Amino acid sequence: MQTQFTNGIRRNPSWRLGLLALFIAMVTWLAAPQAALAATFTVTKTPDTNDGACNADCSLREAIIAANAAPGADVITLPAGTYTLSRSGVDNTAANGDLDVTDALTINGAGQGTTIIQAGTSSAMAIDRIFSFNPFGSAAGFAVSLNNLTIRNGKNSNAFATQENDGGCFDFDGGTAGTGSLSLTNVTVSNCETVDGSGGGFVIFFPAGGTAILNNITVQNNLAHRPAATTGLGNGGGFMVSGAGGPATLTMNNSLIDNNRALDVVTTSGGAVLGAIGGGIAIGGPNNPAISLNYQIHGTRITNNQAGGEGGGINSRAGLTIDNVGGTALFSNNQAGKDGGALWLRHPSQTTTISKVTFTNNGAVNLGGGIRSSNGDGQILNISFSRFANNTAAGGKGSGLSTYAAVVNAANNWWSCSTGPTAAPCDTAQIDIDNTNPAGTLNFMPWLRLNLTAATNPLVTGQSTGLTADFLTNSNNGAVALSNLDVLLGLPVTWSSVGGTLSGQQTTIQANGTATANYQATAAAAGNHAVAKVDNDGTTTGSNVRSLTVNKANTTATISADTPDPSLFGQVVTVNYNVTVNSPGAGTPTGNVTVSDGVNSCTGTVAAGTCNIALSTVGARTLTATYAGDANFNGSTSAGIAHTVNKADTTTTITADTPDPSTVGQAVTVNFSVVASAPGAGTPTGNVTVSDGVDSCTTTAAAGTCNLTLTTAGARTLTVTYAGDSNFNGSTSSTEAHTVDKADTSTS
Repeated sequence: MQTQFTNGIRRNPSWRLGLLALFIAMVTWLAAPQAALAATFTVTKTPDTNDGACNADCSLREAIIAANAAPGADVITLPAGTYTLSRSGVDNTAANGDLDVTDALTINGAGQGTTIIQAGTSSAMAIDRIFSFNPFGSAAGFAVSLNNLTIRNGKNSNAFATQENDGGCFDFDGGTAGTGSLSLTNVTVSNCETVDGSGGGFVIFFPAGGTAILNNITVQNNLAHRPAATTGLGNGGGFMVSGAGGPATLTMNNSLIDNNRALDVVTTSGGAVLGAIGGGIAIGGPNNPAISLNYQIHGTRITNNQAGGEGGGINSRAGLTIDNVGGTALFSNNQAGKDGGALWLRHPSQTTTISKVTFTNNGAVNLGGGIRSSNGDGQILNISFSRFANNTAAGGKGSGLSTYAAVVNAANNWWSCSTGPTAAPCDTAQIDIDNTNPAGTLNFMPWLRLNLTAATNPLVTGQSTGLTADFLTNSNNGAVALSNLDVLLGLPVTWSSVGGTLSGQQTTIQANGTATANYQATAAAAGNHAVAKVDNDGTTTGSNVRSLTVNKANTTATISADTPDPSLFGQVVTVNYNVTVNSPGAGTPTGNVTVSDGVNSCTGTVAAGTCNIALSTVGARTLTATYAGDANFNGSTSAGIAHTVNKADTTTTITADTPDPSTVGQAVTVNFSVVASAPGAGTPTGNVTVSDGVDSCTTTAAAGTCNLTLTTAGARTLTVTYAGDSNFNGSTSSTEAHTVDKADTSTS
């Protein structure tokens, strides 16, 4: 039947009233001969036959006809198999075409994937839709229950004018008294379509109210369509719930609404472009505000649906409760040709409450990539502890949520980054205000944020600290209960750092709402920080970025050896040293170390660990090693160690005595050298005396020569004696033979 979606009432044209009366009379006549007790019928074959009886040879159609004839709530047992409708034709008795059900009925299949009812091998080959429960809504209302089966490949080819054009797989009517109920448990509805109506998978009518309970259903790959030449639209690609003329209840638990389409787009005579609504589900509102509706969607995944107009996932004119009770609550990859990529709401004087639901990768051509809460007097949307990530609104407003003339309370949600929904990279939440429409209100503060803390801060180079990223406080630093973080637990966490290395990173948010890592500082520099990133978190600002102050680590320099000790003046001493990093710092210092006794010094690198120093001061000395420091480590000076420097020995040598022989009284030039004996080194100072035992001359060691006048003739022995100085011991040369002749005389 066609739904007048704007006011929610299923309409039958007046010309059908006579037909309706005839139909009721026929049903009454058929029912009269039947037993008063409810019956159970077992289907024994898959062919679509109709011989008028359900006995040992019973088809599904024959069982339906028999159940219609038997008063009371009947049961059909449907074993595993594929039941393909093949009897084409139009009637409302189940004899041909679809299976018309006119009384309370339960159909129990053997399994959602094993008991299959289809109207053809594909929707293109379908002879009709598959079921019509309470055709024309003629009965006051009765219970229908379908369990453990698949309904597929239906095609409702009825034109709009027939008023039987909605519901590609089936339609259900709550009846004139609103006492009808529909229960689907472990049921798949797939690959069905309408050619001139709404509810590609199925349609639920509540003209006077009613109840629908949908448990673990899959509604997939269905299409609602109307011809392009019409000004009407095929709404509800997966299914449609009509507007309610009386109190109604809709409960859907742990279900999947996937890849359904309501793609029609038409241009009205006034030039307005309209698009079909509710790619996954279209839900009508109450006929008047006094009607009470209780519509709840729990633990359901609504994915990959498309609408030509508003509401790629769901379009609802009734207040809803959507949460994750019993399963994952997800809107993902839904697309709307206008507003509300995942969800579009317009329900005056009603409230929608959303809790712990994930909205990801949904898109709208105009506004509200995730949710569009449209104008409605008294409309309220409460949403909390939900996640918005990577939704898009090409129209530029509200990639996560857009609202207009409604009250939206959206505190404590995750908008895909920690800086809040005012700007990218977060999904944004925005309100529309113009000059012709009243302003609504939007409150998204505080929001959920990822907060990164360090167990120790500041640090020194090489020091490690534990990092903890958590969702346990919101943007106002208020506590967030772990029980409210369902949509964030298990999300991937990406870590990075500047000025340090990471280890032990937990790559997902753990069951306690946190993820941890270790940071070891490697550089004492400005700008050091660590980052924990979830979804679209930034890497430079936000509570997920923790600045870390890293100072230079202290060091300890030590001398481990000085060889030889004691040493001689000028002797090279090898000094070994170490530079270690003081705890809690760590790492390898670089740069230079200087070893000194206060007078002499040598310099080596930290890596070399040694340098050679020649000490030029005799006596007790104190050696120290001083590390100069580098960019990451402070300098340090070792404790002093005692060292003794003794005088160096010397060697004195006569190198020449000229002339030789000399004569008595003649000056003889004696050349000599005084050198330090290895391993000593340096230049001796002080005096040298040249003597033959009788005569002598004295000069400095530096002069290297002395003029000696010998007064004793004959064979003489020359020696040179170095007296020593403060740094060098004295020494005497080997003897040097020298002849002194008598001097010639002259007598006058």
